[in-house]
Amino acid sequence: IRYFNNDKDLLDKFIDDVRIAYLRKAIRAGANELDVSAKWIYERIKRLGAGKSKEWFIHESILNSDEKVISEWLKAFFDDEGHVDVESGYITLNSVNKSGLIQVGQMLEKIGIVNYSIKGPYFYKQFFSYRLKVLSKSVKDFYEKVGFYSKPKQESLKILLAKKTKYELSKGNFNNKTLL
Repeated sequence: IRYFNNDKDLLDKFIDDVRIAYLRKAIRAGANELDVSAKWIYERIKRLGAGKSKEWFIHESILNSDEKVISEWLKAFFDDEGHVDVESGYITLNSVNKSGLIQVGQMLEKIGIVNYSIKGPYFYKQFFSYRLKVLSKSVKDFYEKVGFYSKPKQESLKILLAKKTKYELSKGNFNNKTLL
């Protein structure tokens, strides 16, 4: 199993998760790359839905889990694949796998994040891709129920929330609590 990420905190989190969940050591295979050797781990992760870009899915045992498991799965997925677009006010995921994004949307709904959209296909980097957006109405819910482990994404989300709060206050909605 190979894991790639440019975020050192997420690489460290992966090392800890592998150690705790599988009692194995993830070995650095490059500056931004980790390797775990165990066929049984690969087979388990594959059964749970891991796969190539167009083939991944979320196993029913995860889809039907409690809110804590769903939130953690979403946090890990958005950490790796998501983007906080401060300018437009959205949190986005891009994928060539529309059915996988539909499952992500189902999980968001299960934890009360209902304002999202899935659009596409768009032709992007020589592939047809789809985009899931957590809309601005649900950004605060995302912050409270999912969030990020990635420090840069945490900071972007806080900036987005601060901008959103200022905007809502300027429209006369003074019932907001301080978010940061």
